[in-house]
Amino acid sequence: MGEPNRVKQSEHEPLLTQQHRGYASHSLIELTIFLKIVTTGTSPQASTTERARAVNGKPTALITGASSGIGAQLAQVFARHGYDLVLIARSGAQLNHLAEILATEYQAAVKILIHDLSHPNAPEVITAQLQQTGIEVNILVNNAGFGSYGLFATTDANWEWQMMQVNMVALTQLTKLLLPGMIARGSGKILNVASTAAFQPGPWMAVYYATKAYVLSFSEALATELRGTGVTLTVLCPGPTASAFQERAQMERSQFLQGRELMSAAVVAEFGYRALFAGRVIAIPGWQNRFLAWGVRWLPRRWASALVAQMQAPQSEAMAEVEGDRSP
Repeated sequence: MGEPNRVKQSEHEPLLTQQHRGYASHSLIELTIFLKIVTTGTSPQASTTERARAVNGKPTALITGASSGIGAQLAQVFARHGYDLVLIARSGAQLNHLAEILATEYQAAVKILIHDLSHPNAPEVITAQLQQTGIEVNILVNNAGFGSYGLFATTDANWEWQMMQVNMVALTQLTKLLLPGMIARGSGKILNVASTAAFQPGPWMAVYYATKAYVLSFSEALATELRGTGVTLTVLCPGPTASAFQERAQMERSQFLQGRELMSAAVVAEFGYRALFAGRVIAIPGWQNRFLAWGVRWLPRRWASALVAQMQAPQSEAMAEVEGDRSP
């Protein structure tokens, strides 16, 4: 399973600056976030517990899928606000490059762990490595995930098994392994990255949509269970975002993306960070995404599914005929 290509960046231009290009057409709230990042660097205030912890040492955020896209931008946001980091992905080269940027610009200590989360034992190995190095995770960001495009009868079964393992199982296992320590300390935060795909069925991406529905349901339930523990959970549900996701999912034939402007990964990451510290359970960046996510709940499920099928179908029937010829 190859590593997705990441958008080429100038060696002399910070990742955060590049990803903010094209922000002007987003809604007012995203524009406000961008201006605050550039002009003031302000952010929500950390909790009293976290401020006290920072006196004796920086708190640590663990981020999966951190090599590119939303994950890399979340790493920058946390580093900018005084966090040390544990970054997990399959690409050591990309993580090393990101770690150099974070160390230089934000003086963050970054530990890199190279893992493929589609391997069933990866979460246990990760937590064992954390224990061996004495790293206490204060914030867990379950960001890793990917999709697959095509009719379910023709898509690659092994690819989809790996998707379910990464999108659902690894997320659940890491949460299961790290949450007890947070509860024992009486503080901690979890940010699970789902998608607006979580709110309705998704023909042409049936398994991916189902995995994100799981993440949303699991996160809402767990957030309720955590009330009164000092630990909070936020589920971030972005819409289409500028990243390597579409290329890896091989969505170039989908009508849904034709001529559509994608939200900046940097805007999504900043929105998610603020929602996490505001204690919000569900965070959907962009008013259009929020409107669609909540509006679809008023439609009969059959209608919602038919609408998504029409939006995501290939541009021509000829393309649909070769849907099964892909390899991941």
